[in-house]
This record gives sequence, C-alpha cells and structure tokens, in this order.
Amino acid sequence: MIIELAANTLGRDFVVGDLHGCLNELHELLEHVSFDSQKDRLIAVGDLIDRGTHSLGCLKLLDKPWFFSVLGNHEKLLIDYMCAHKGEQQDAIARKWCSAGGEWFFELDSSLQHQCYRNAVVLPWAILIGAGQYHYCVIHAELPPEMNHLGDFLAGLQAADPLMRLSCLSGRRRHRAKYCIPIEGISYVLCGHTPGERNRELGNMLNLDYGAFTIAERGALCLFELGINRRYLLRKDGLFEQAFGAAGL
Repeated sequence: MIIELAANTLGRDFVVGDLHGCLNELHELLEHVSFDSQKDRLIAVGDLIDRGTHSLGCLKLLDKPWFFSVLGNHEKLLIDYMCAHKGEQQDAIARKWCSAGGEWFFELDSSLQHQCYRNAVVLPWAILIGAGQYHYCVIHAELPPEMNHLGDFLAGLQAADPLMRLSCLSGRRRHRAKYCIPIEGISYVLCGHTPGERNRELGNMLNLDYGAFTIAERGALCLFELGINRRYLLRKDGLFEQAFGAAGL
C-alpha cells in the first residue's frame, strides 16, 4: 500500500527518524517546535518499536489523527510473528525479534498484542506528501542502487516485487556504495534504517536515523520540517537545529 497525503493548508508537516520506543524524546522535540496537534502532522519513517523504553506508547501514536508512519522492518517482525503458524516457525521469528529488541511485546497480554498487530498491519510501504515547492516520499530504508526513478520503484512495491520490498524495508546497498545519483520524479526521499553519521545525504535521499535509542551515548533523534528542510536534533548535550546539508550535524 502506498498513500498520498493532501497538502496541509492549516499547519506544518514534520518527518521523524526511527523512534525505537523513544517516546519521551519525541515529546521533547515536538515541544521545541511548538507542535500543534490541531494543525500540524507528524510522519515517521518506521521502526517505531524495539530497543527503547516505550515501544507500546510509540505504536499507539498511530491512533492519533495527526500521526502517520510507513512500515519498518521491526513492525514487519511483529506482523510476521502474529501471522506465523504456532510452533517452530513462530518460535524462530520470536528469537530473531527478541535479539532485535522485541522482548517488550511478549510481556503484553493477548489483547494488547492483537491491538499492536492491528496498528502495524495497515502501515503503508511509502507515503507521498507535498509541502511548499517540494514533493517528498517517505520510506523506511532505501531504493536499490539500480533504481533511480521513484515511479518505477513505487510500481515495483505495488506489484509485490521482492527486491523492491526488501530494499524498502531493510536495504543498505545504496548506502554502502555511497551511490549519489539523484532519484528522479521526487524532490526528496526521506528514510531511516541506517544509523550513523556517514552517507547522511545520497543525492536527494536523506537519512533521518541517528540512532535515537543510543542518545545516552552518541545517538540522536531527528525531526525534519517539510517545506523549509530544517532538521532538529535531540542529543544528550542538548537540542540543535540547522538546515539540512549544513556542516556540523
């Protein structure tokens, strides 16, 4: 599923990097930008859950009319577990998921687990949105390096092309190759999945994952304001804001 949001004529739109349960940090960033839930909207690049301390709270944001998210590989683990046959198949997914920070899910009662599943299973692969003079596509990971036109990529997602879907959820080949050819058919692709300071900008693909669950060390949570392309970073040493592309962030 791919969805397109109508232009926000009342307020502002923001995109947040991988949350990974960092709900308190998100609220701090939203307070900093004076986020107005009656007018503004927030879109996440996926991986709302695991590793941080408030996975359930982050997933429940999907109940808010102002919050949207694409599917991340961690939400896909949740879906795969709930859809798997009980027994060895489900146990194997549970072990994989727990090694990636999914232990919190197994502490929930059955009712809450099914609520989490209902929230996750309807997440789209991509969200398209316009703001000001720009058009954005939000996905979780990346386009494969052999694909440089957004329309072709989205068509592949819709057609359930396994390569396109794998790249969308967990690809890192473009990142590792430092492939900077601009993606045609869009102003910017906003994504996450790969934390770290390297290859933050590859052509017009911008990575917003700064490793929020490691804020106590060297990570950060990133909020990106559409239209003006300004980013807000919450780190252990404070909150910083700067235009995307400026040195130092």
